[in-house]
Amino acid sequence: VGRNIQSAVERYFSEKGMSSELEGYKWEFNLVESKDVNAWCMPGGKVVIYTGILPVTQDETGLAVVMGHEVAHAIAEHGITPLHRASWVRK
Repeated sequence: VGRNIQSAVERYFSEKGMSSELEGYKWEFNLVESKDVNAWCMPGGKVVIYTGILPVTQDETGLAVVMGHEVAHAIAEHGITPLHRASWVRK
């Protein structure tokens, strides 16, 4: 599922002439054994899904929705705090 979302995102950005926006992304999809009903992402394309969310997602389509949501956070750089963003701008 993750690789399909990754391919779709990369294809979309390529078609829009925005591939450079994804430079530095190293997509990684991890499943963590935990009863927590959660998923999260980090800047650069690291996505973590907890097994506790799998019953909620019910099937591959539901899992794709959750993973797509997390990938969108990564692309929007929601994991980057204003302080980190400011330090990157200065470099």
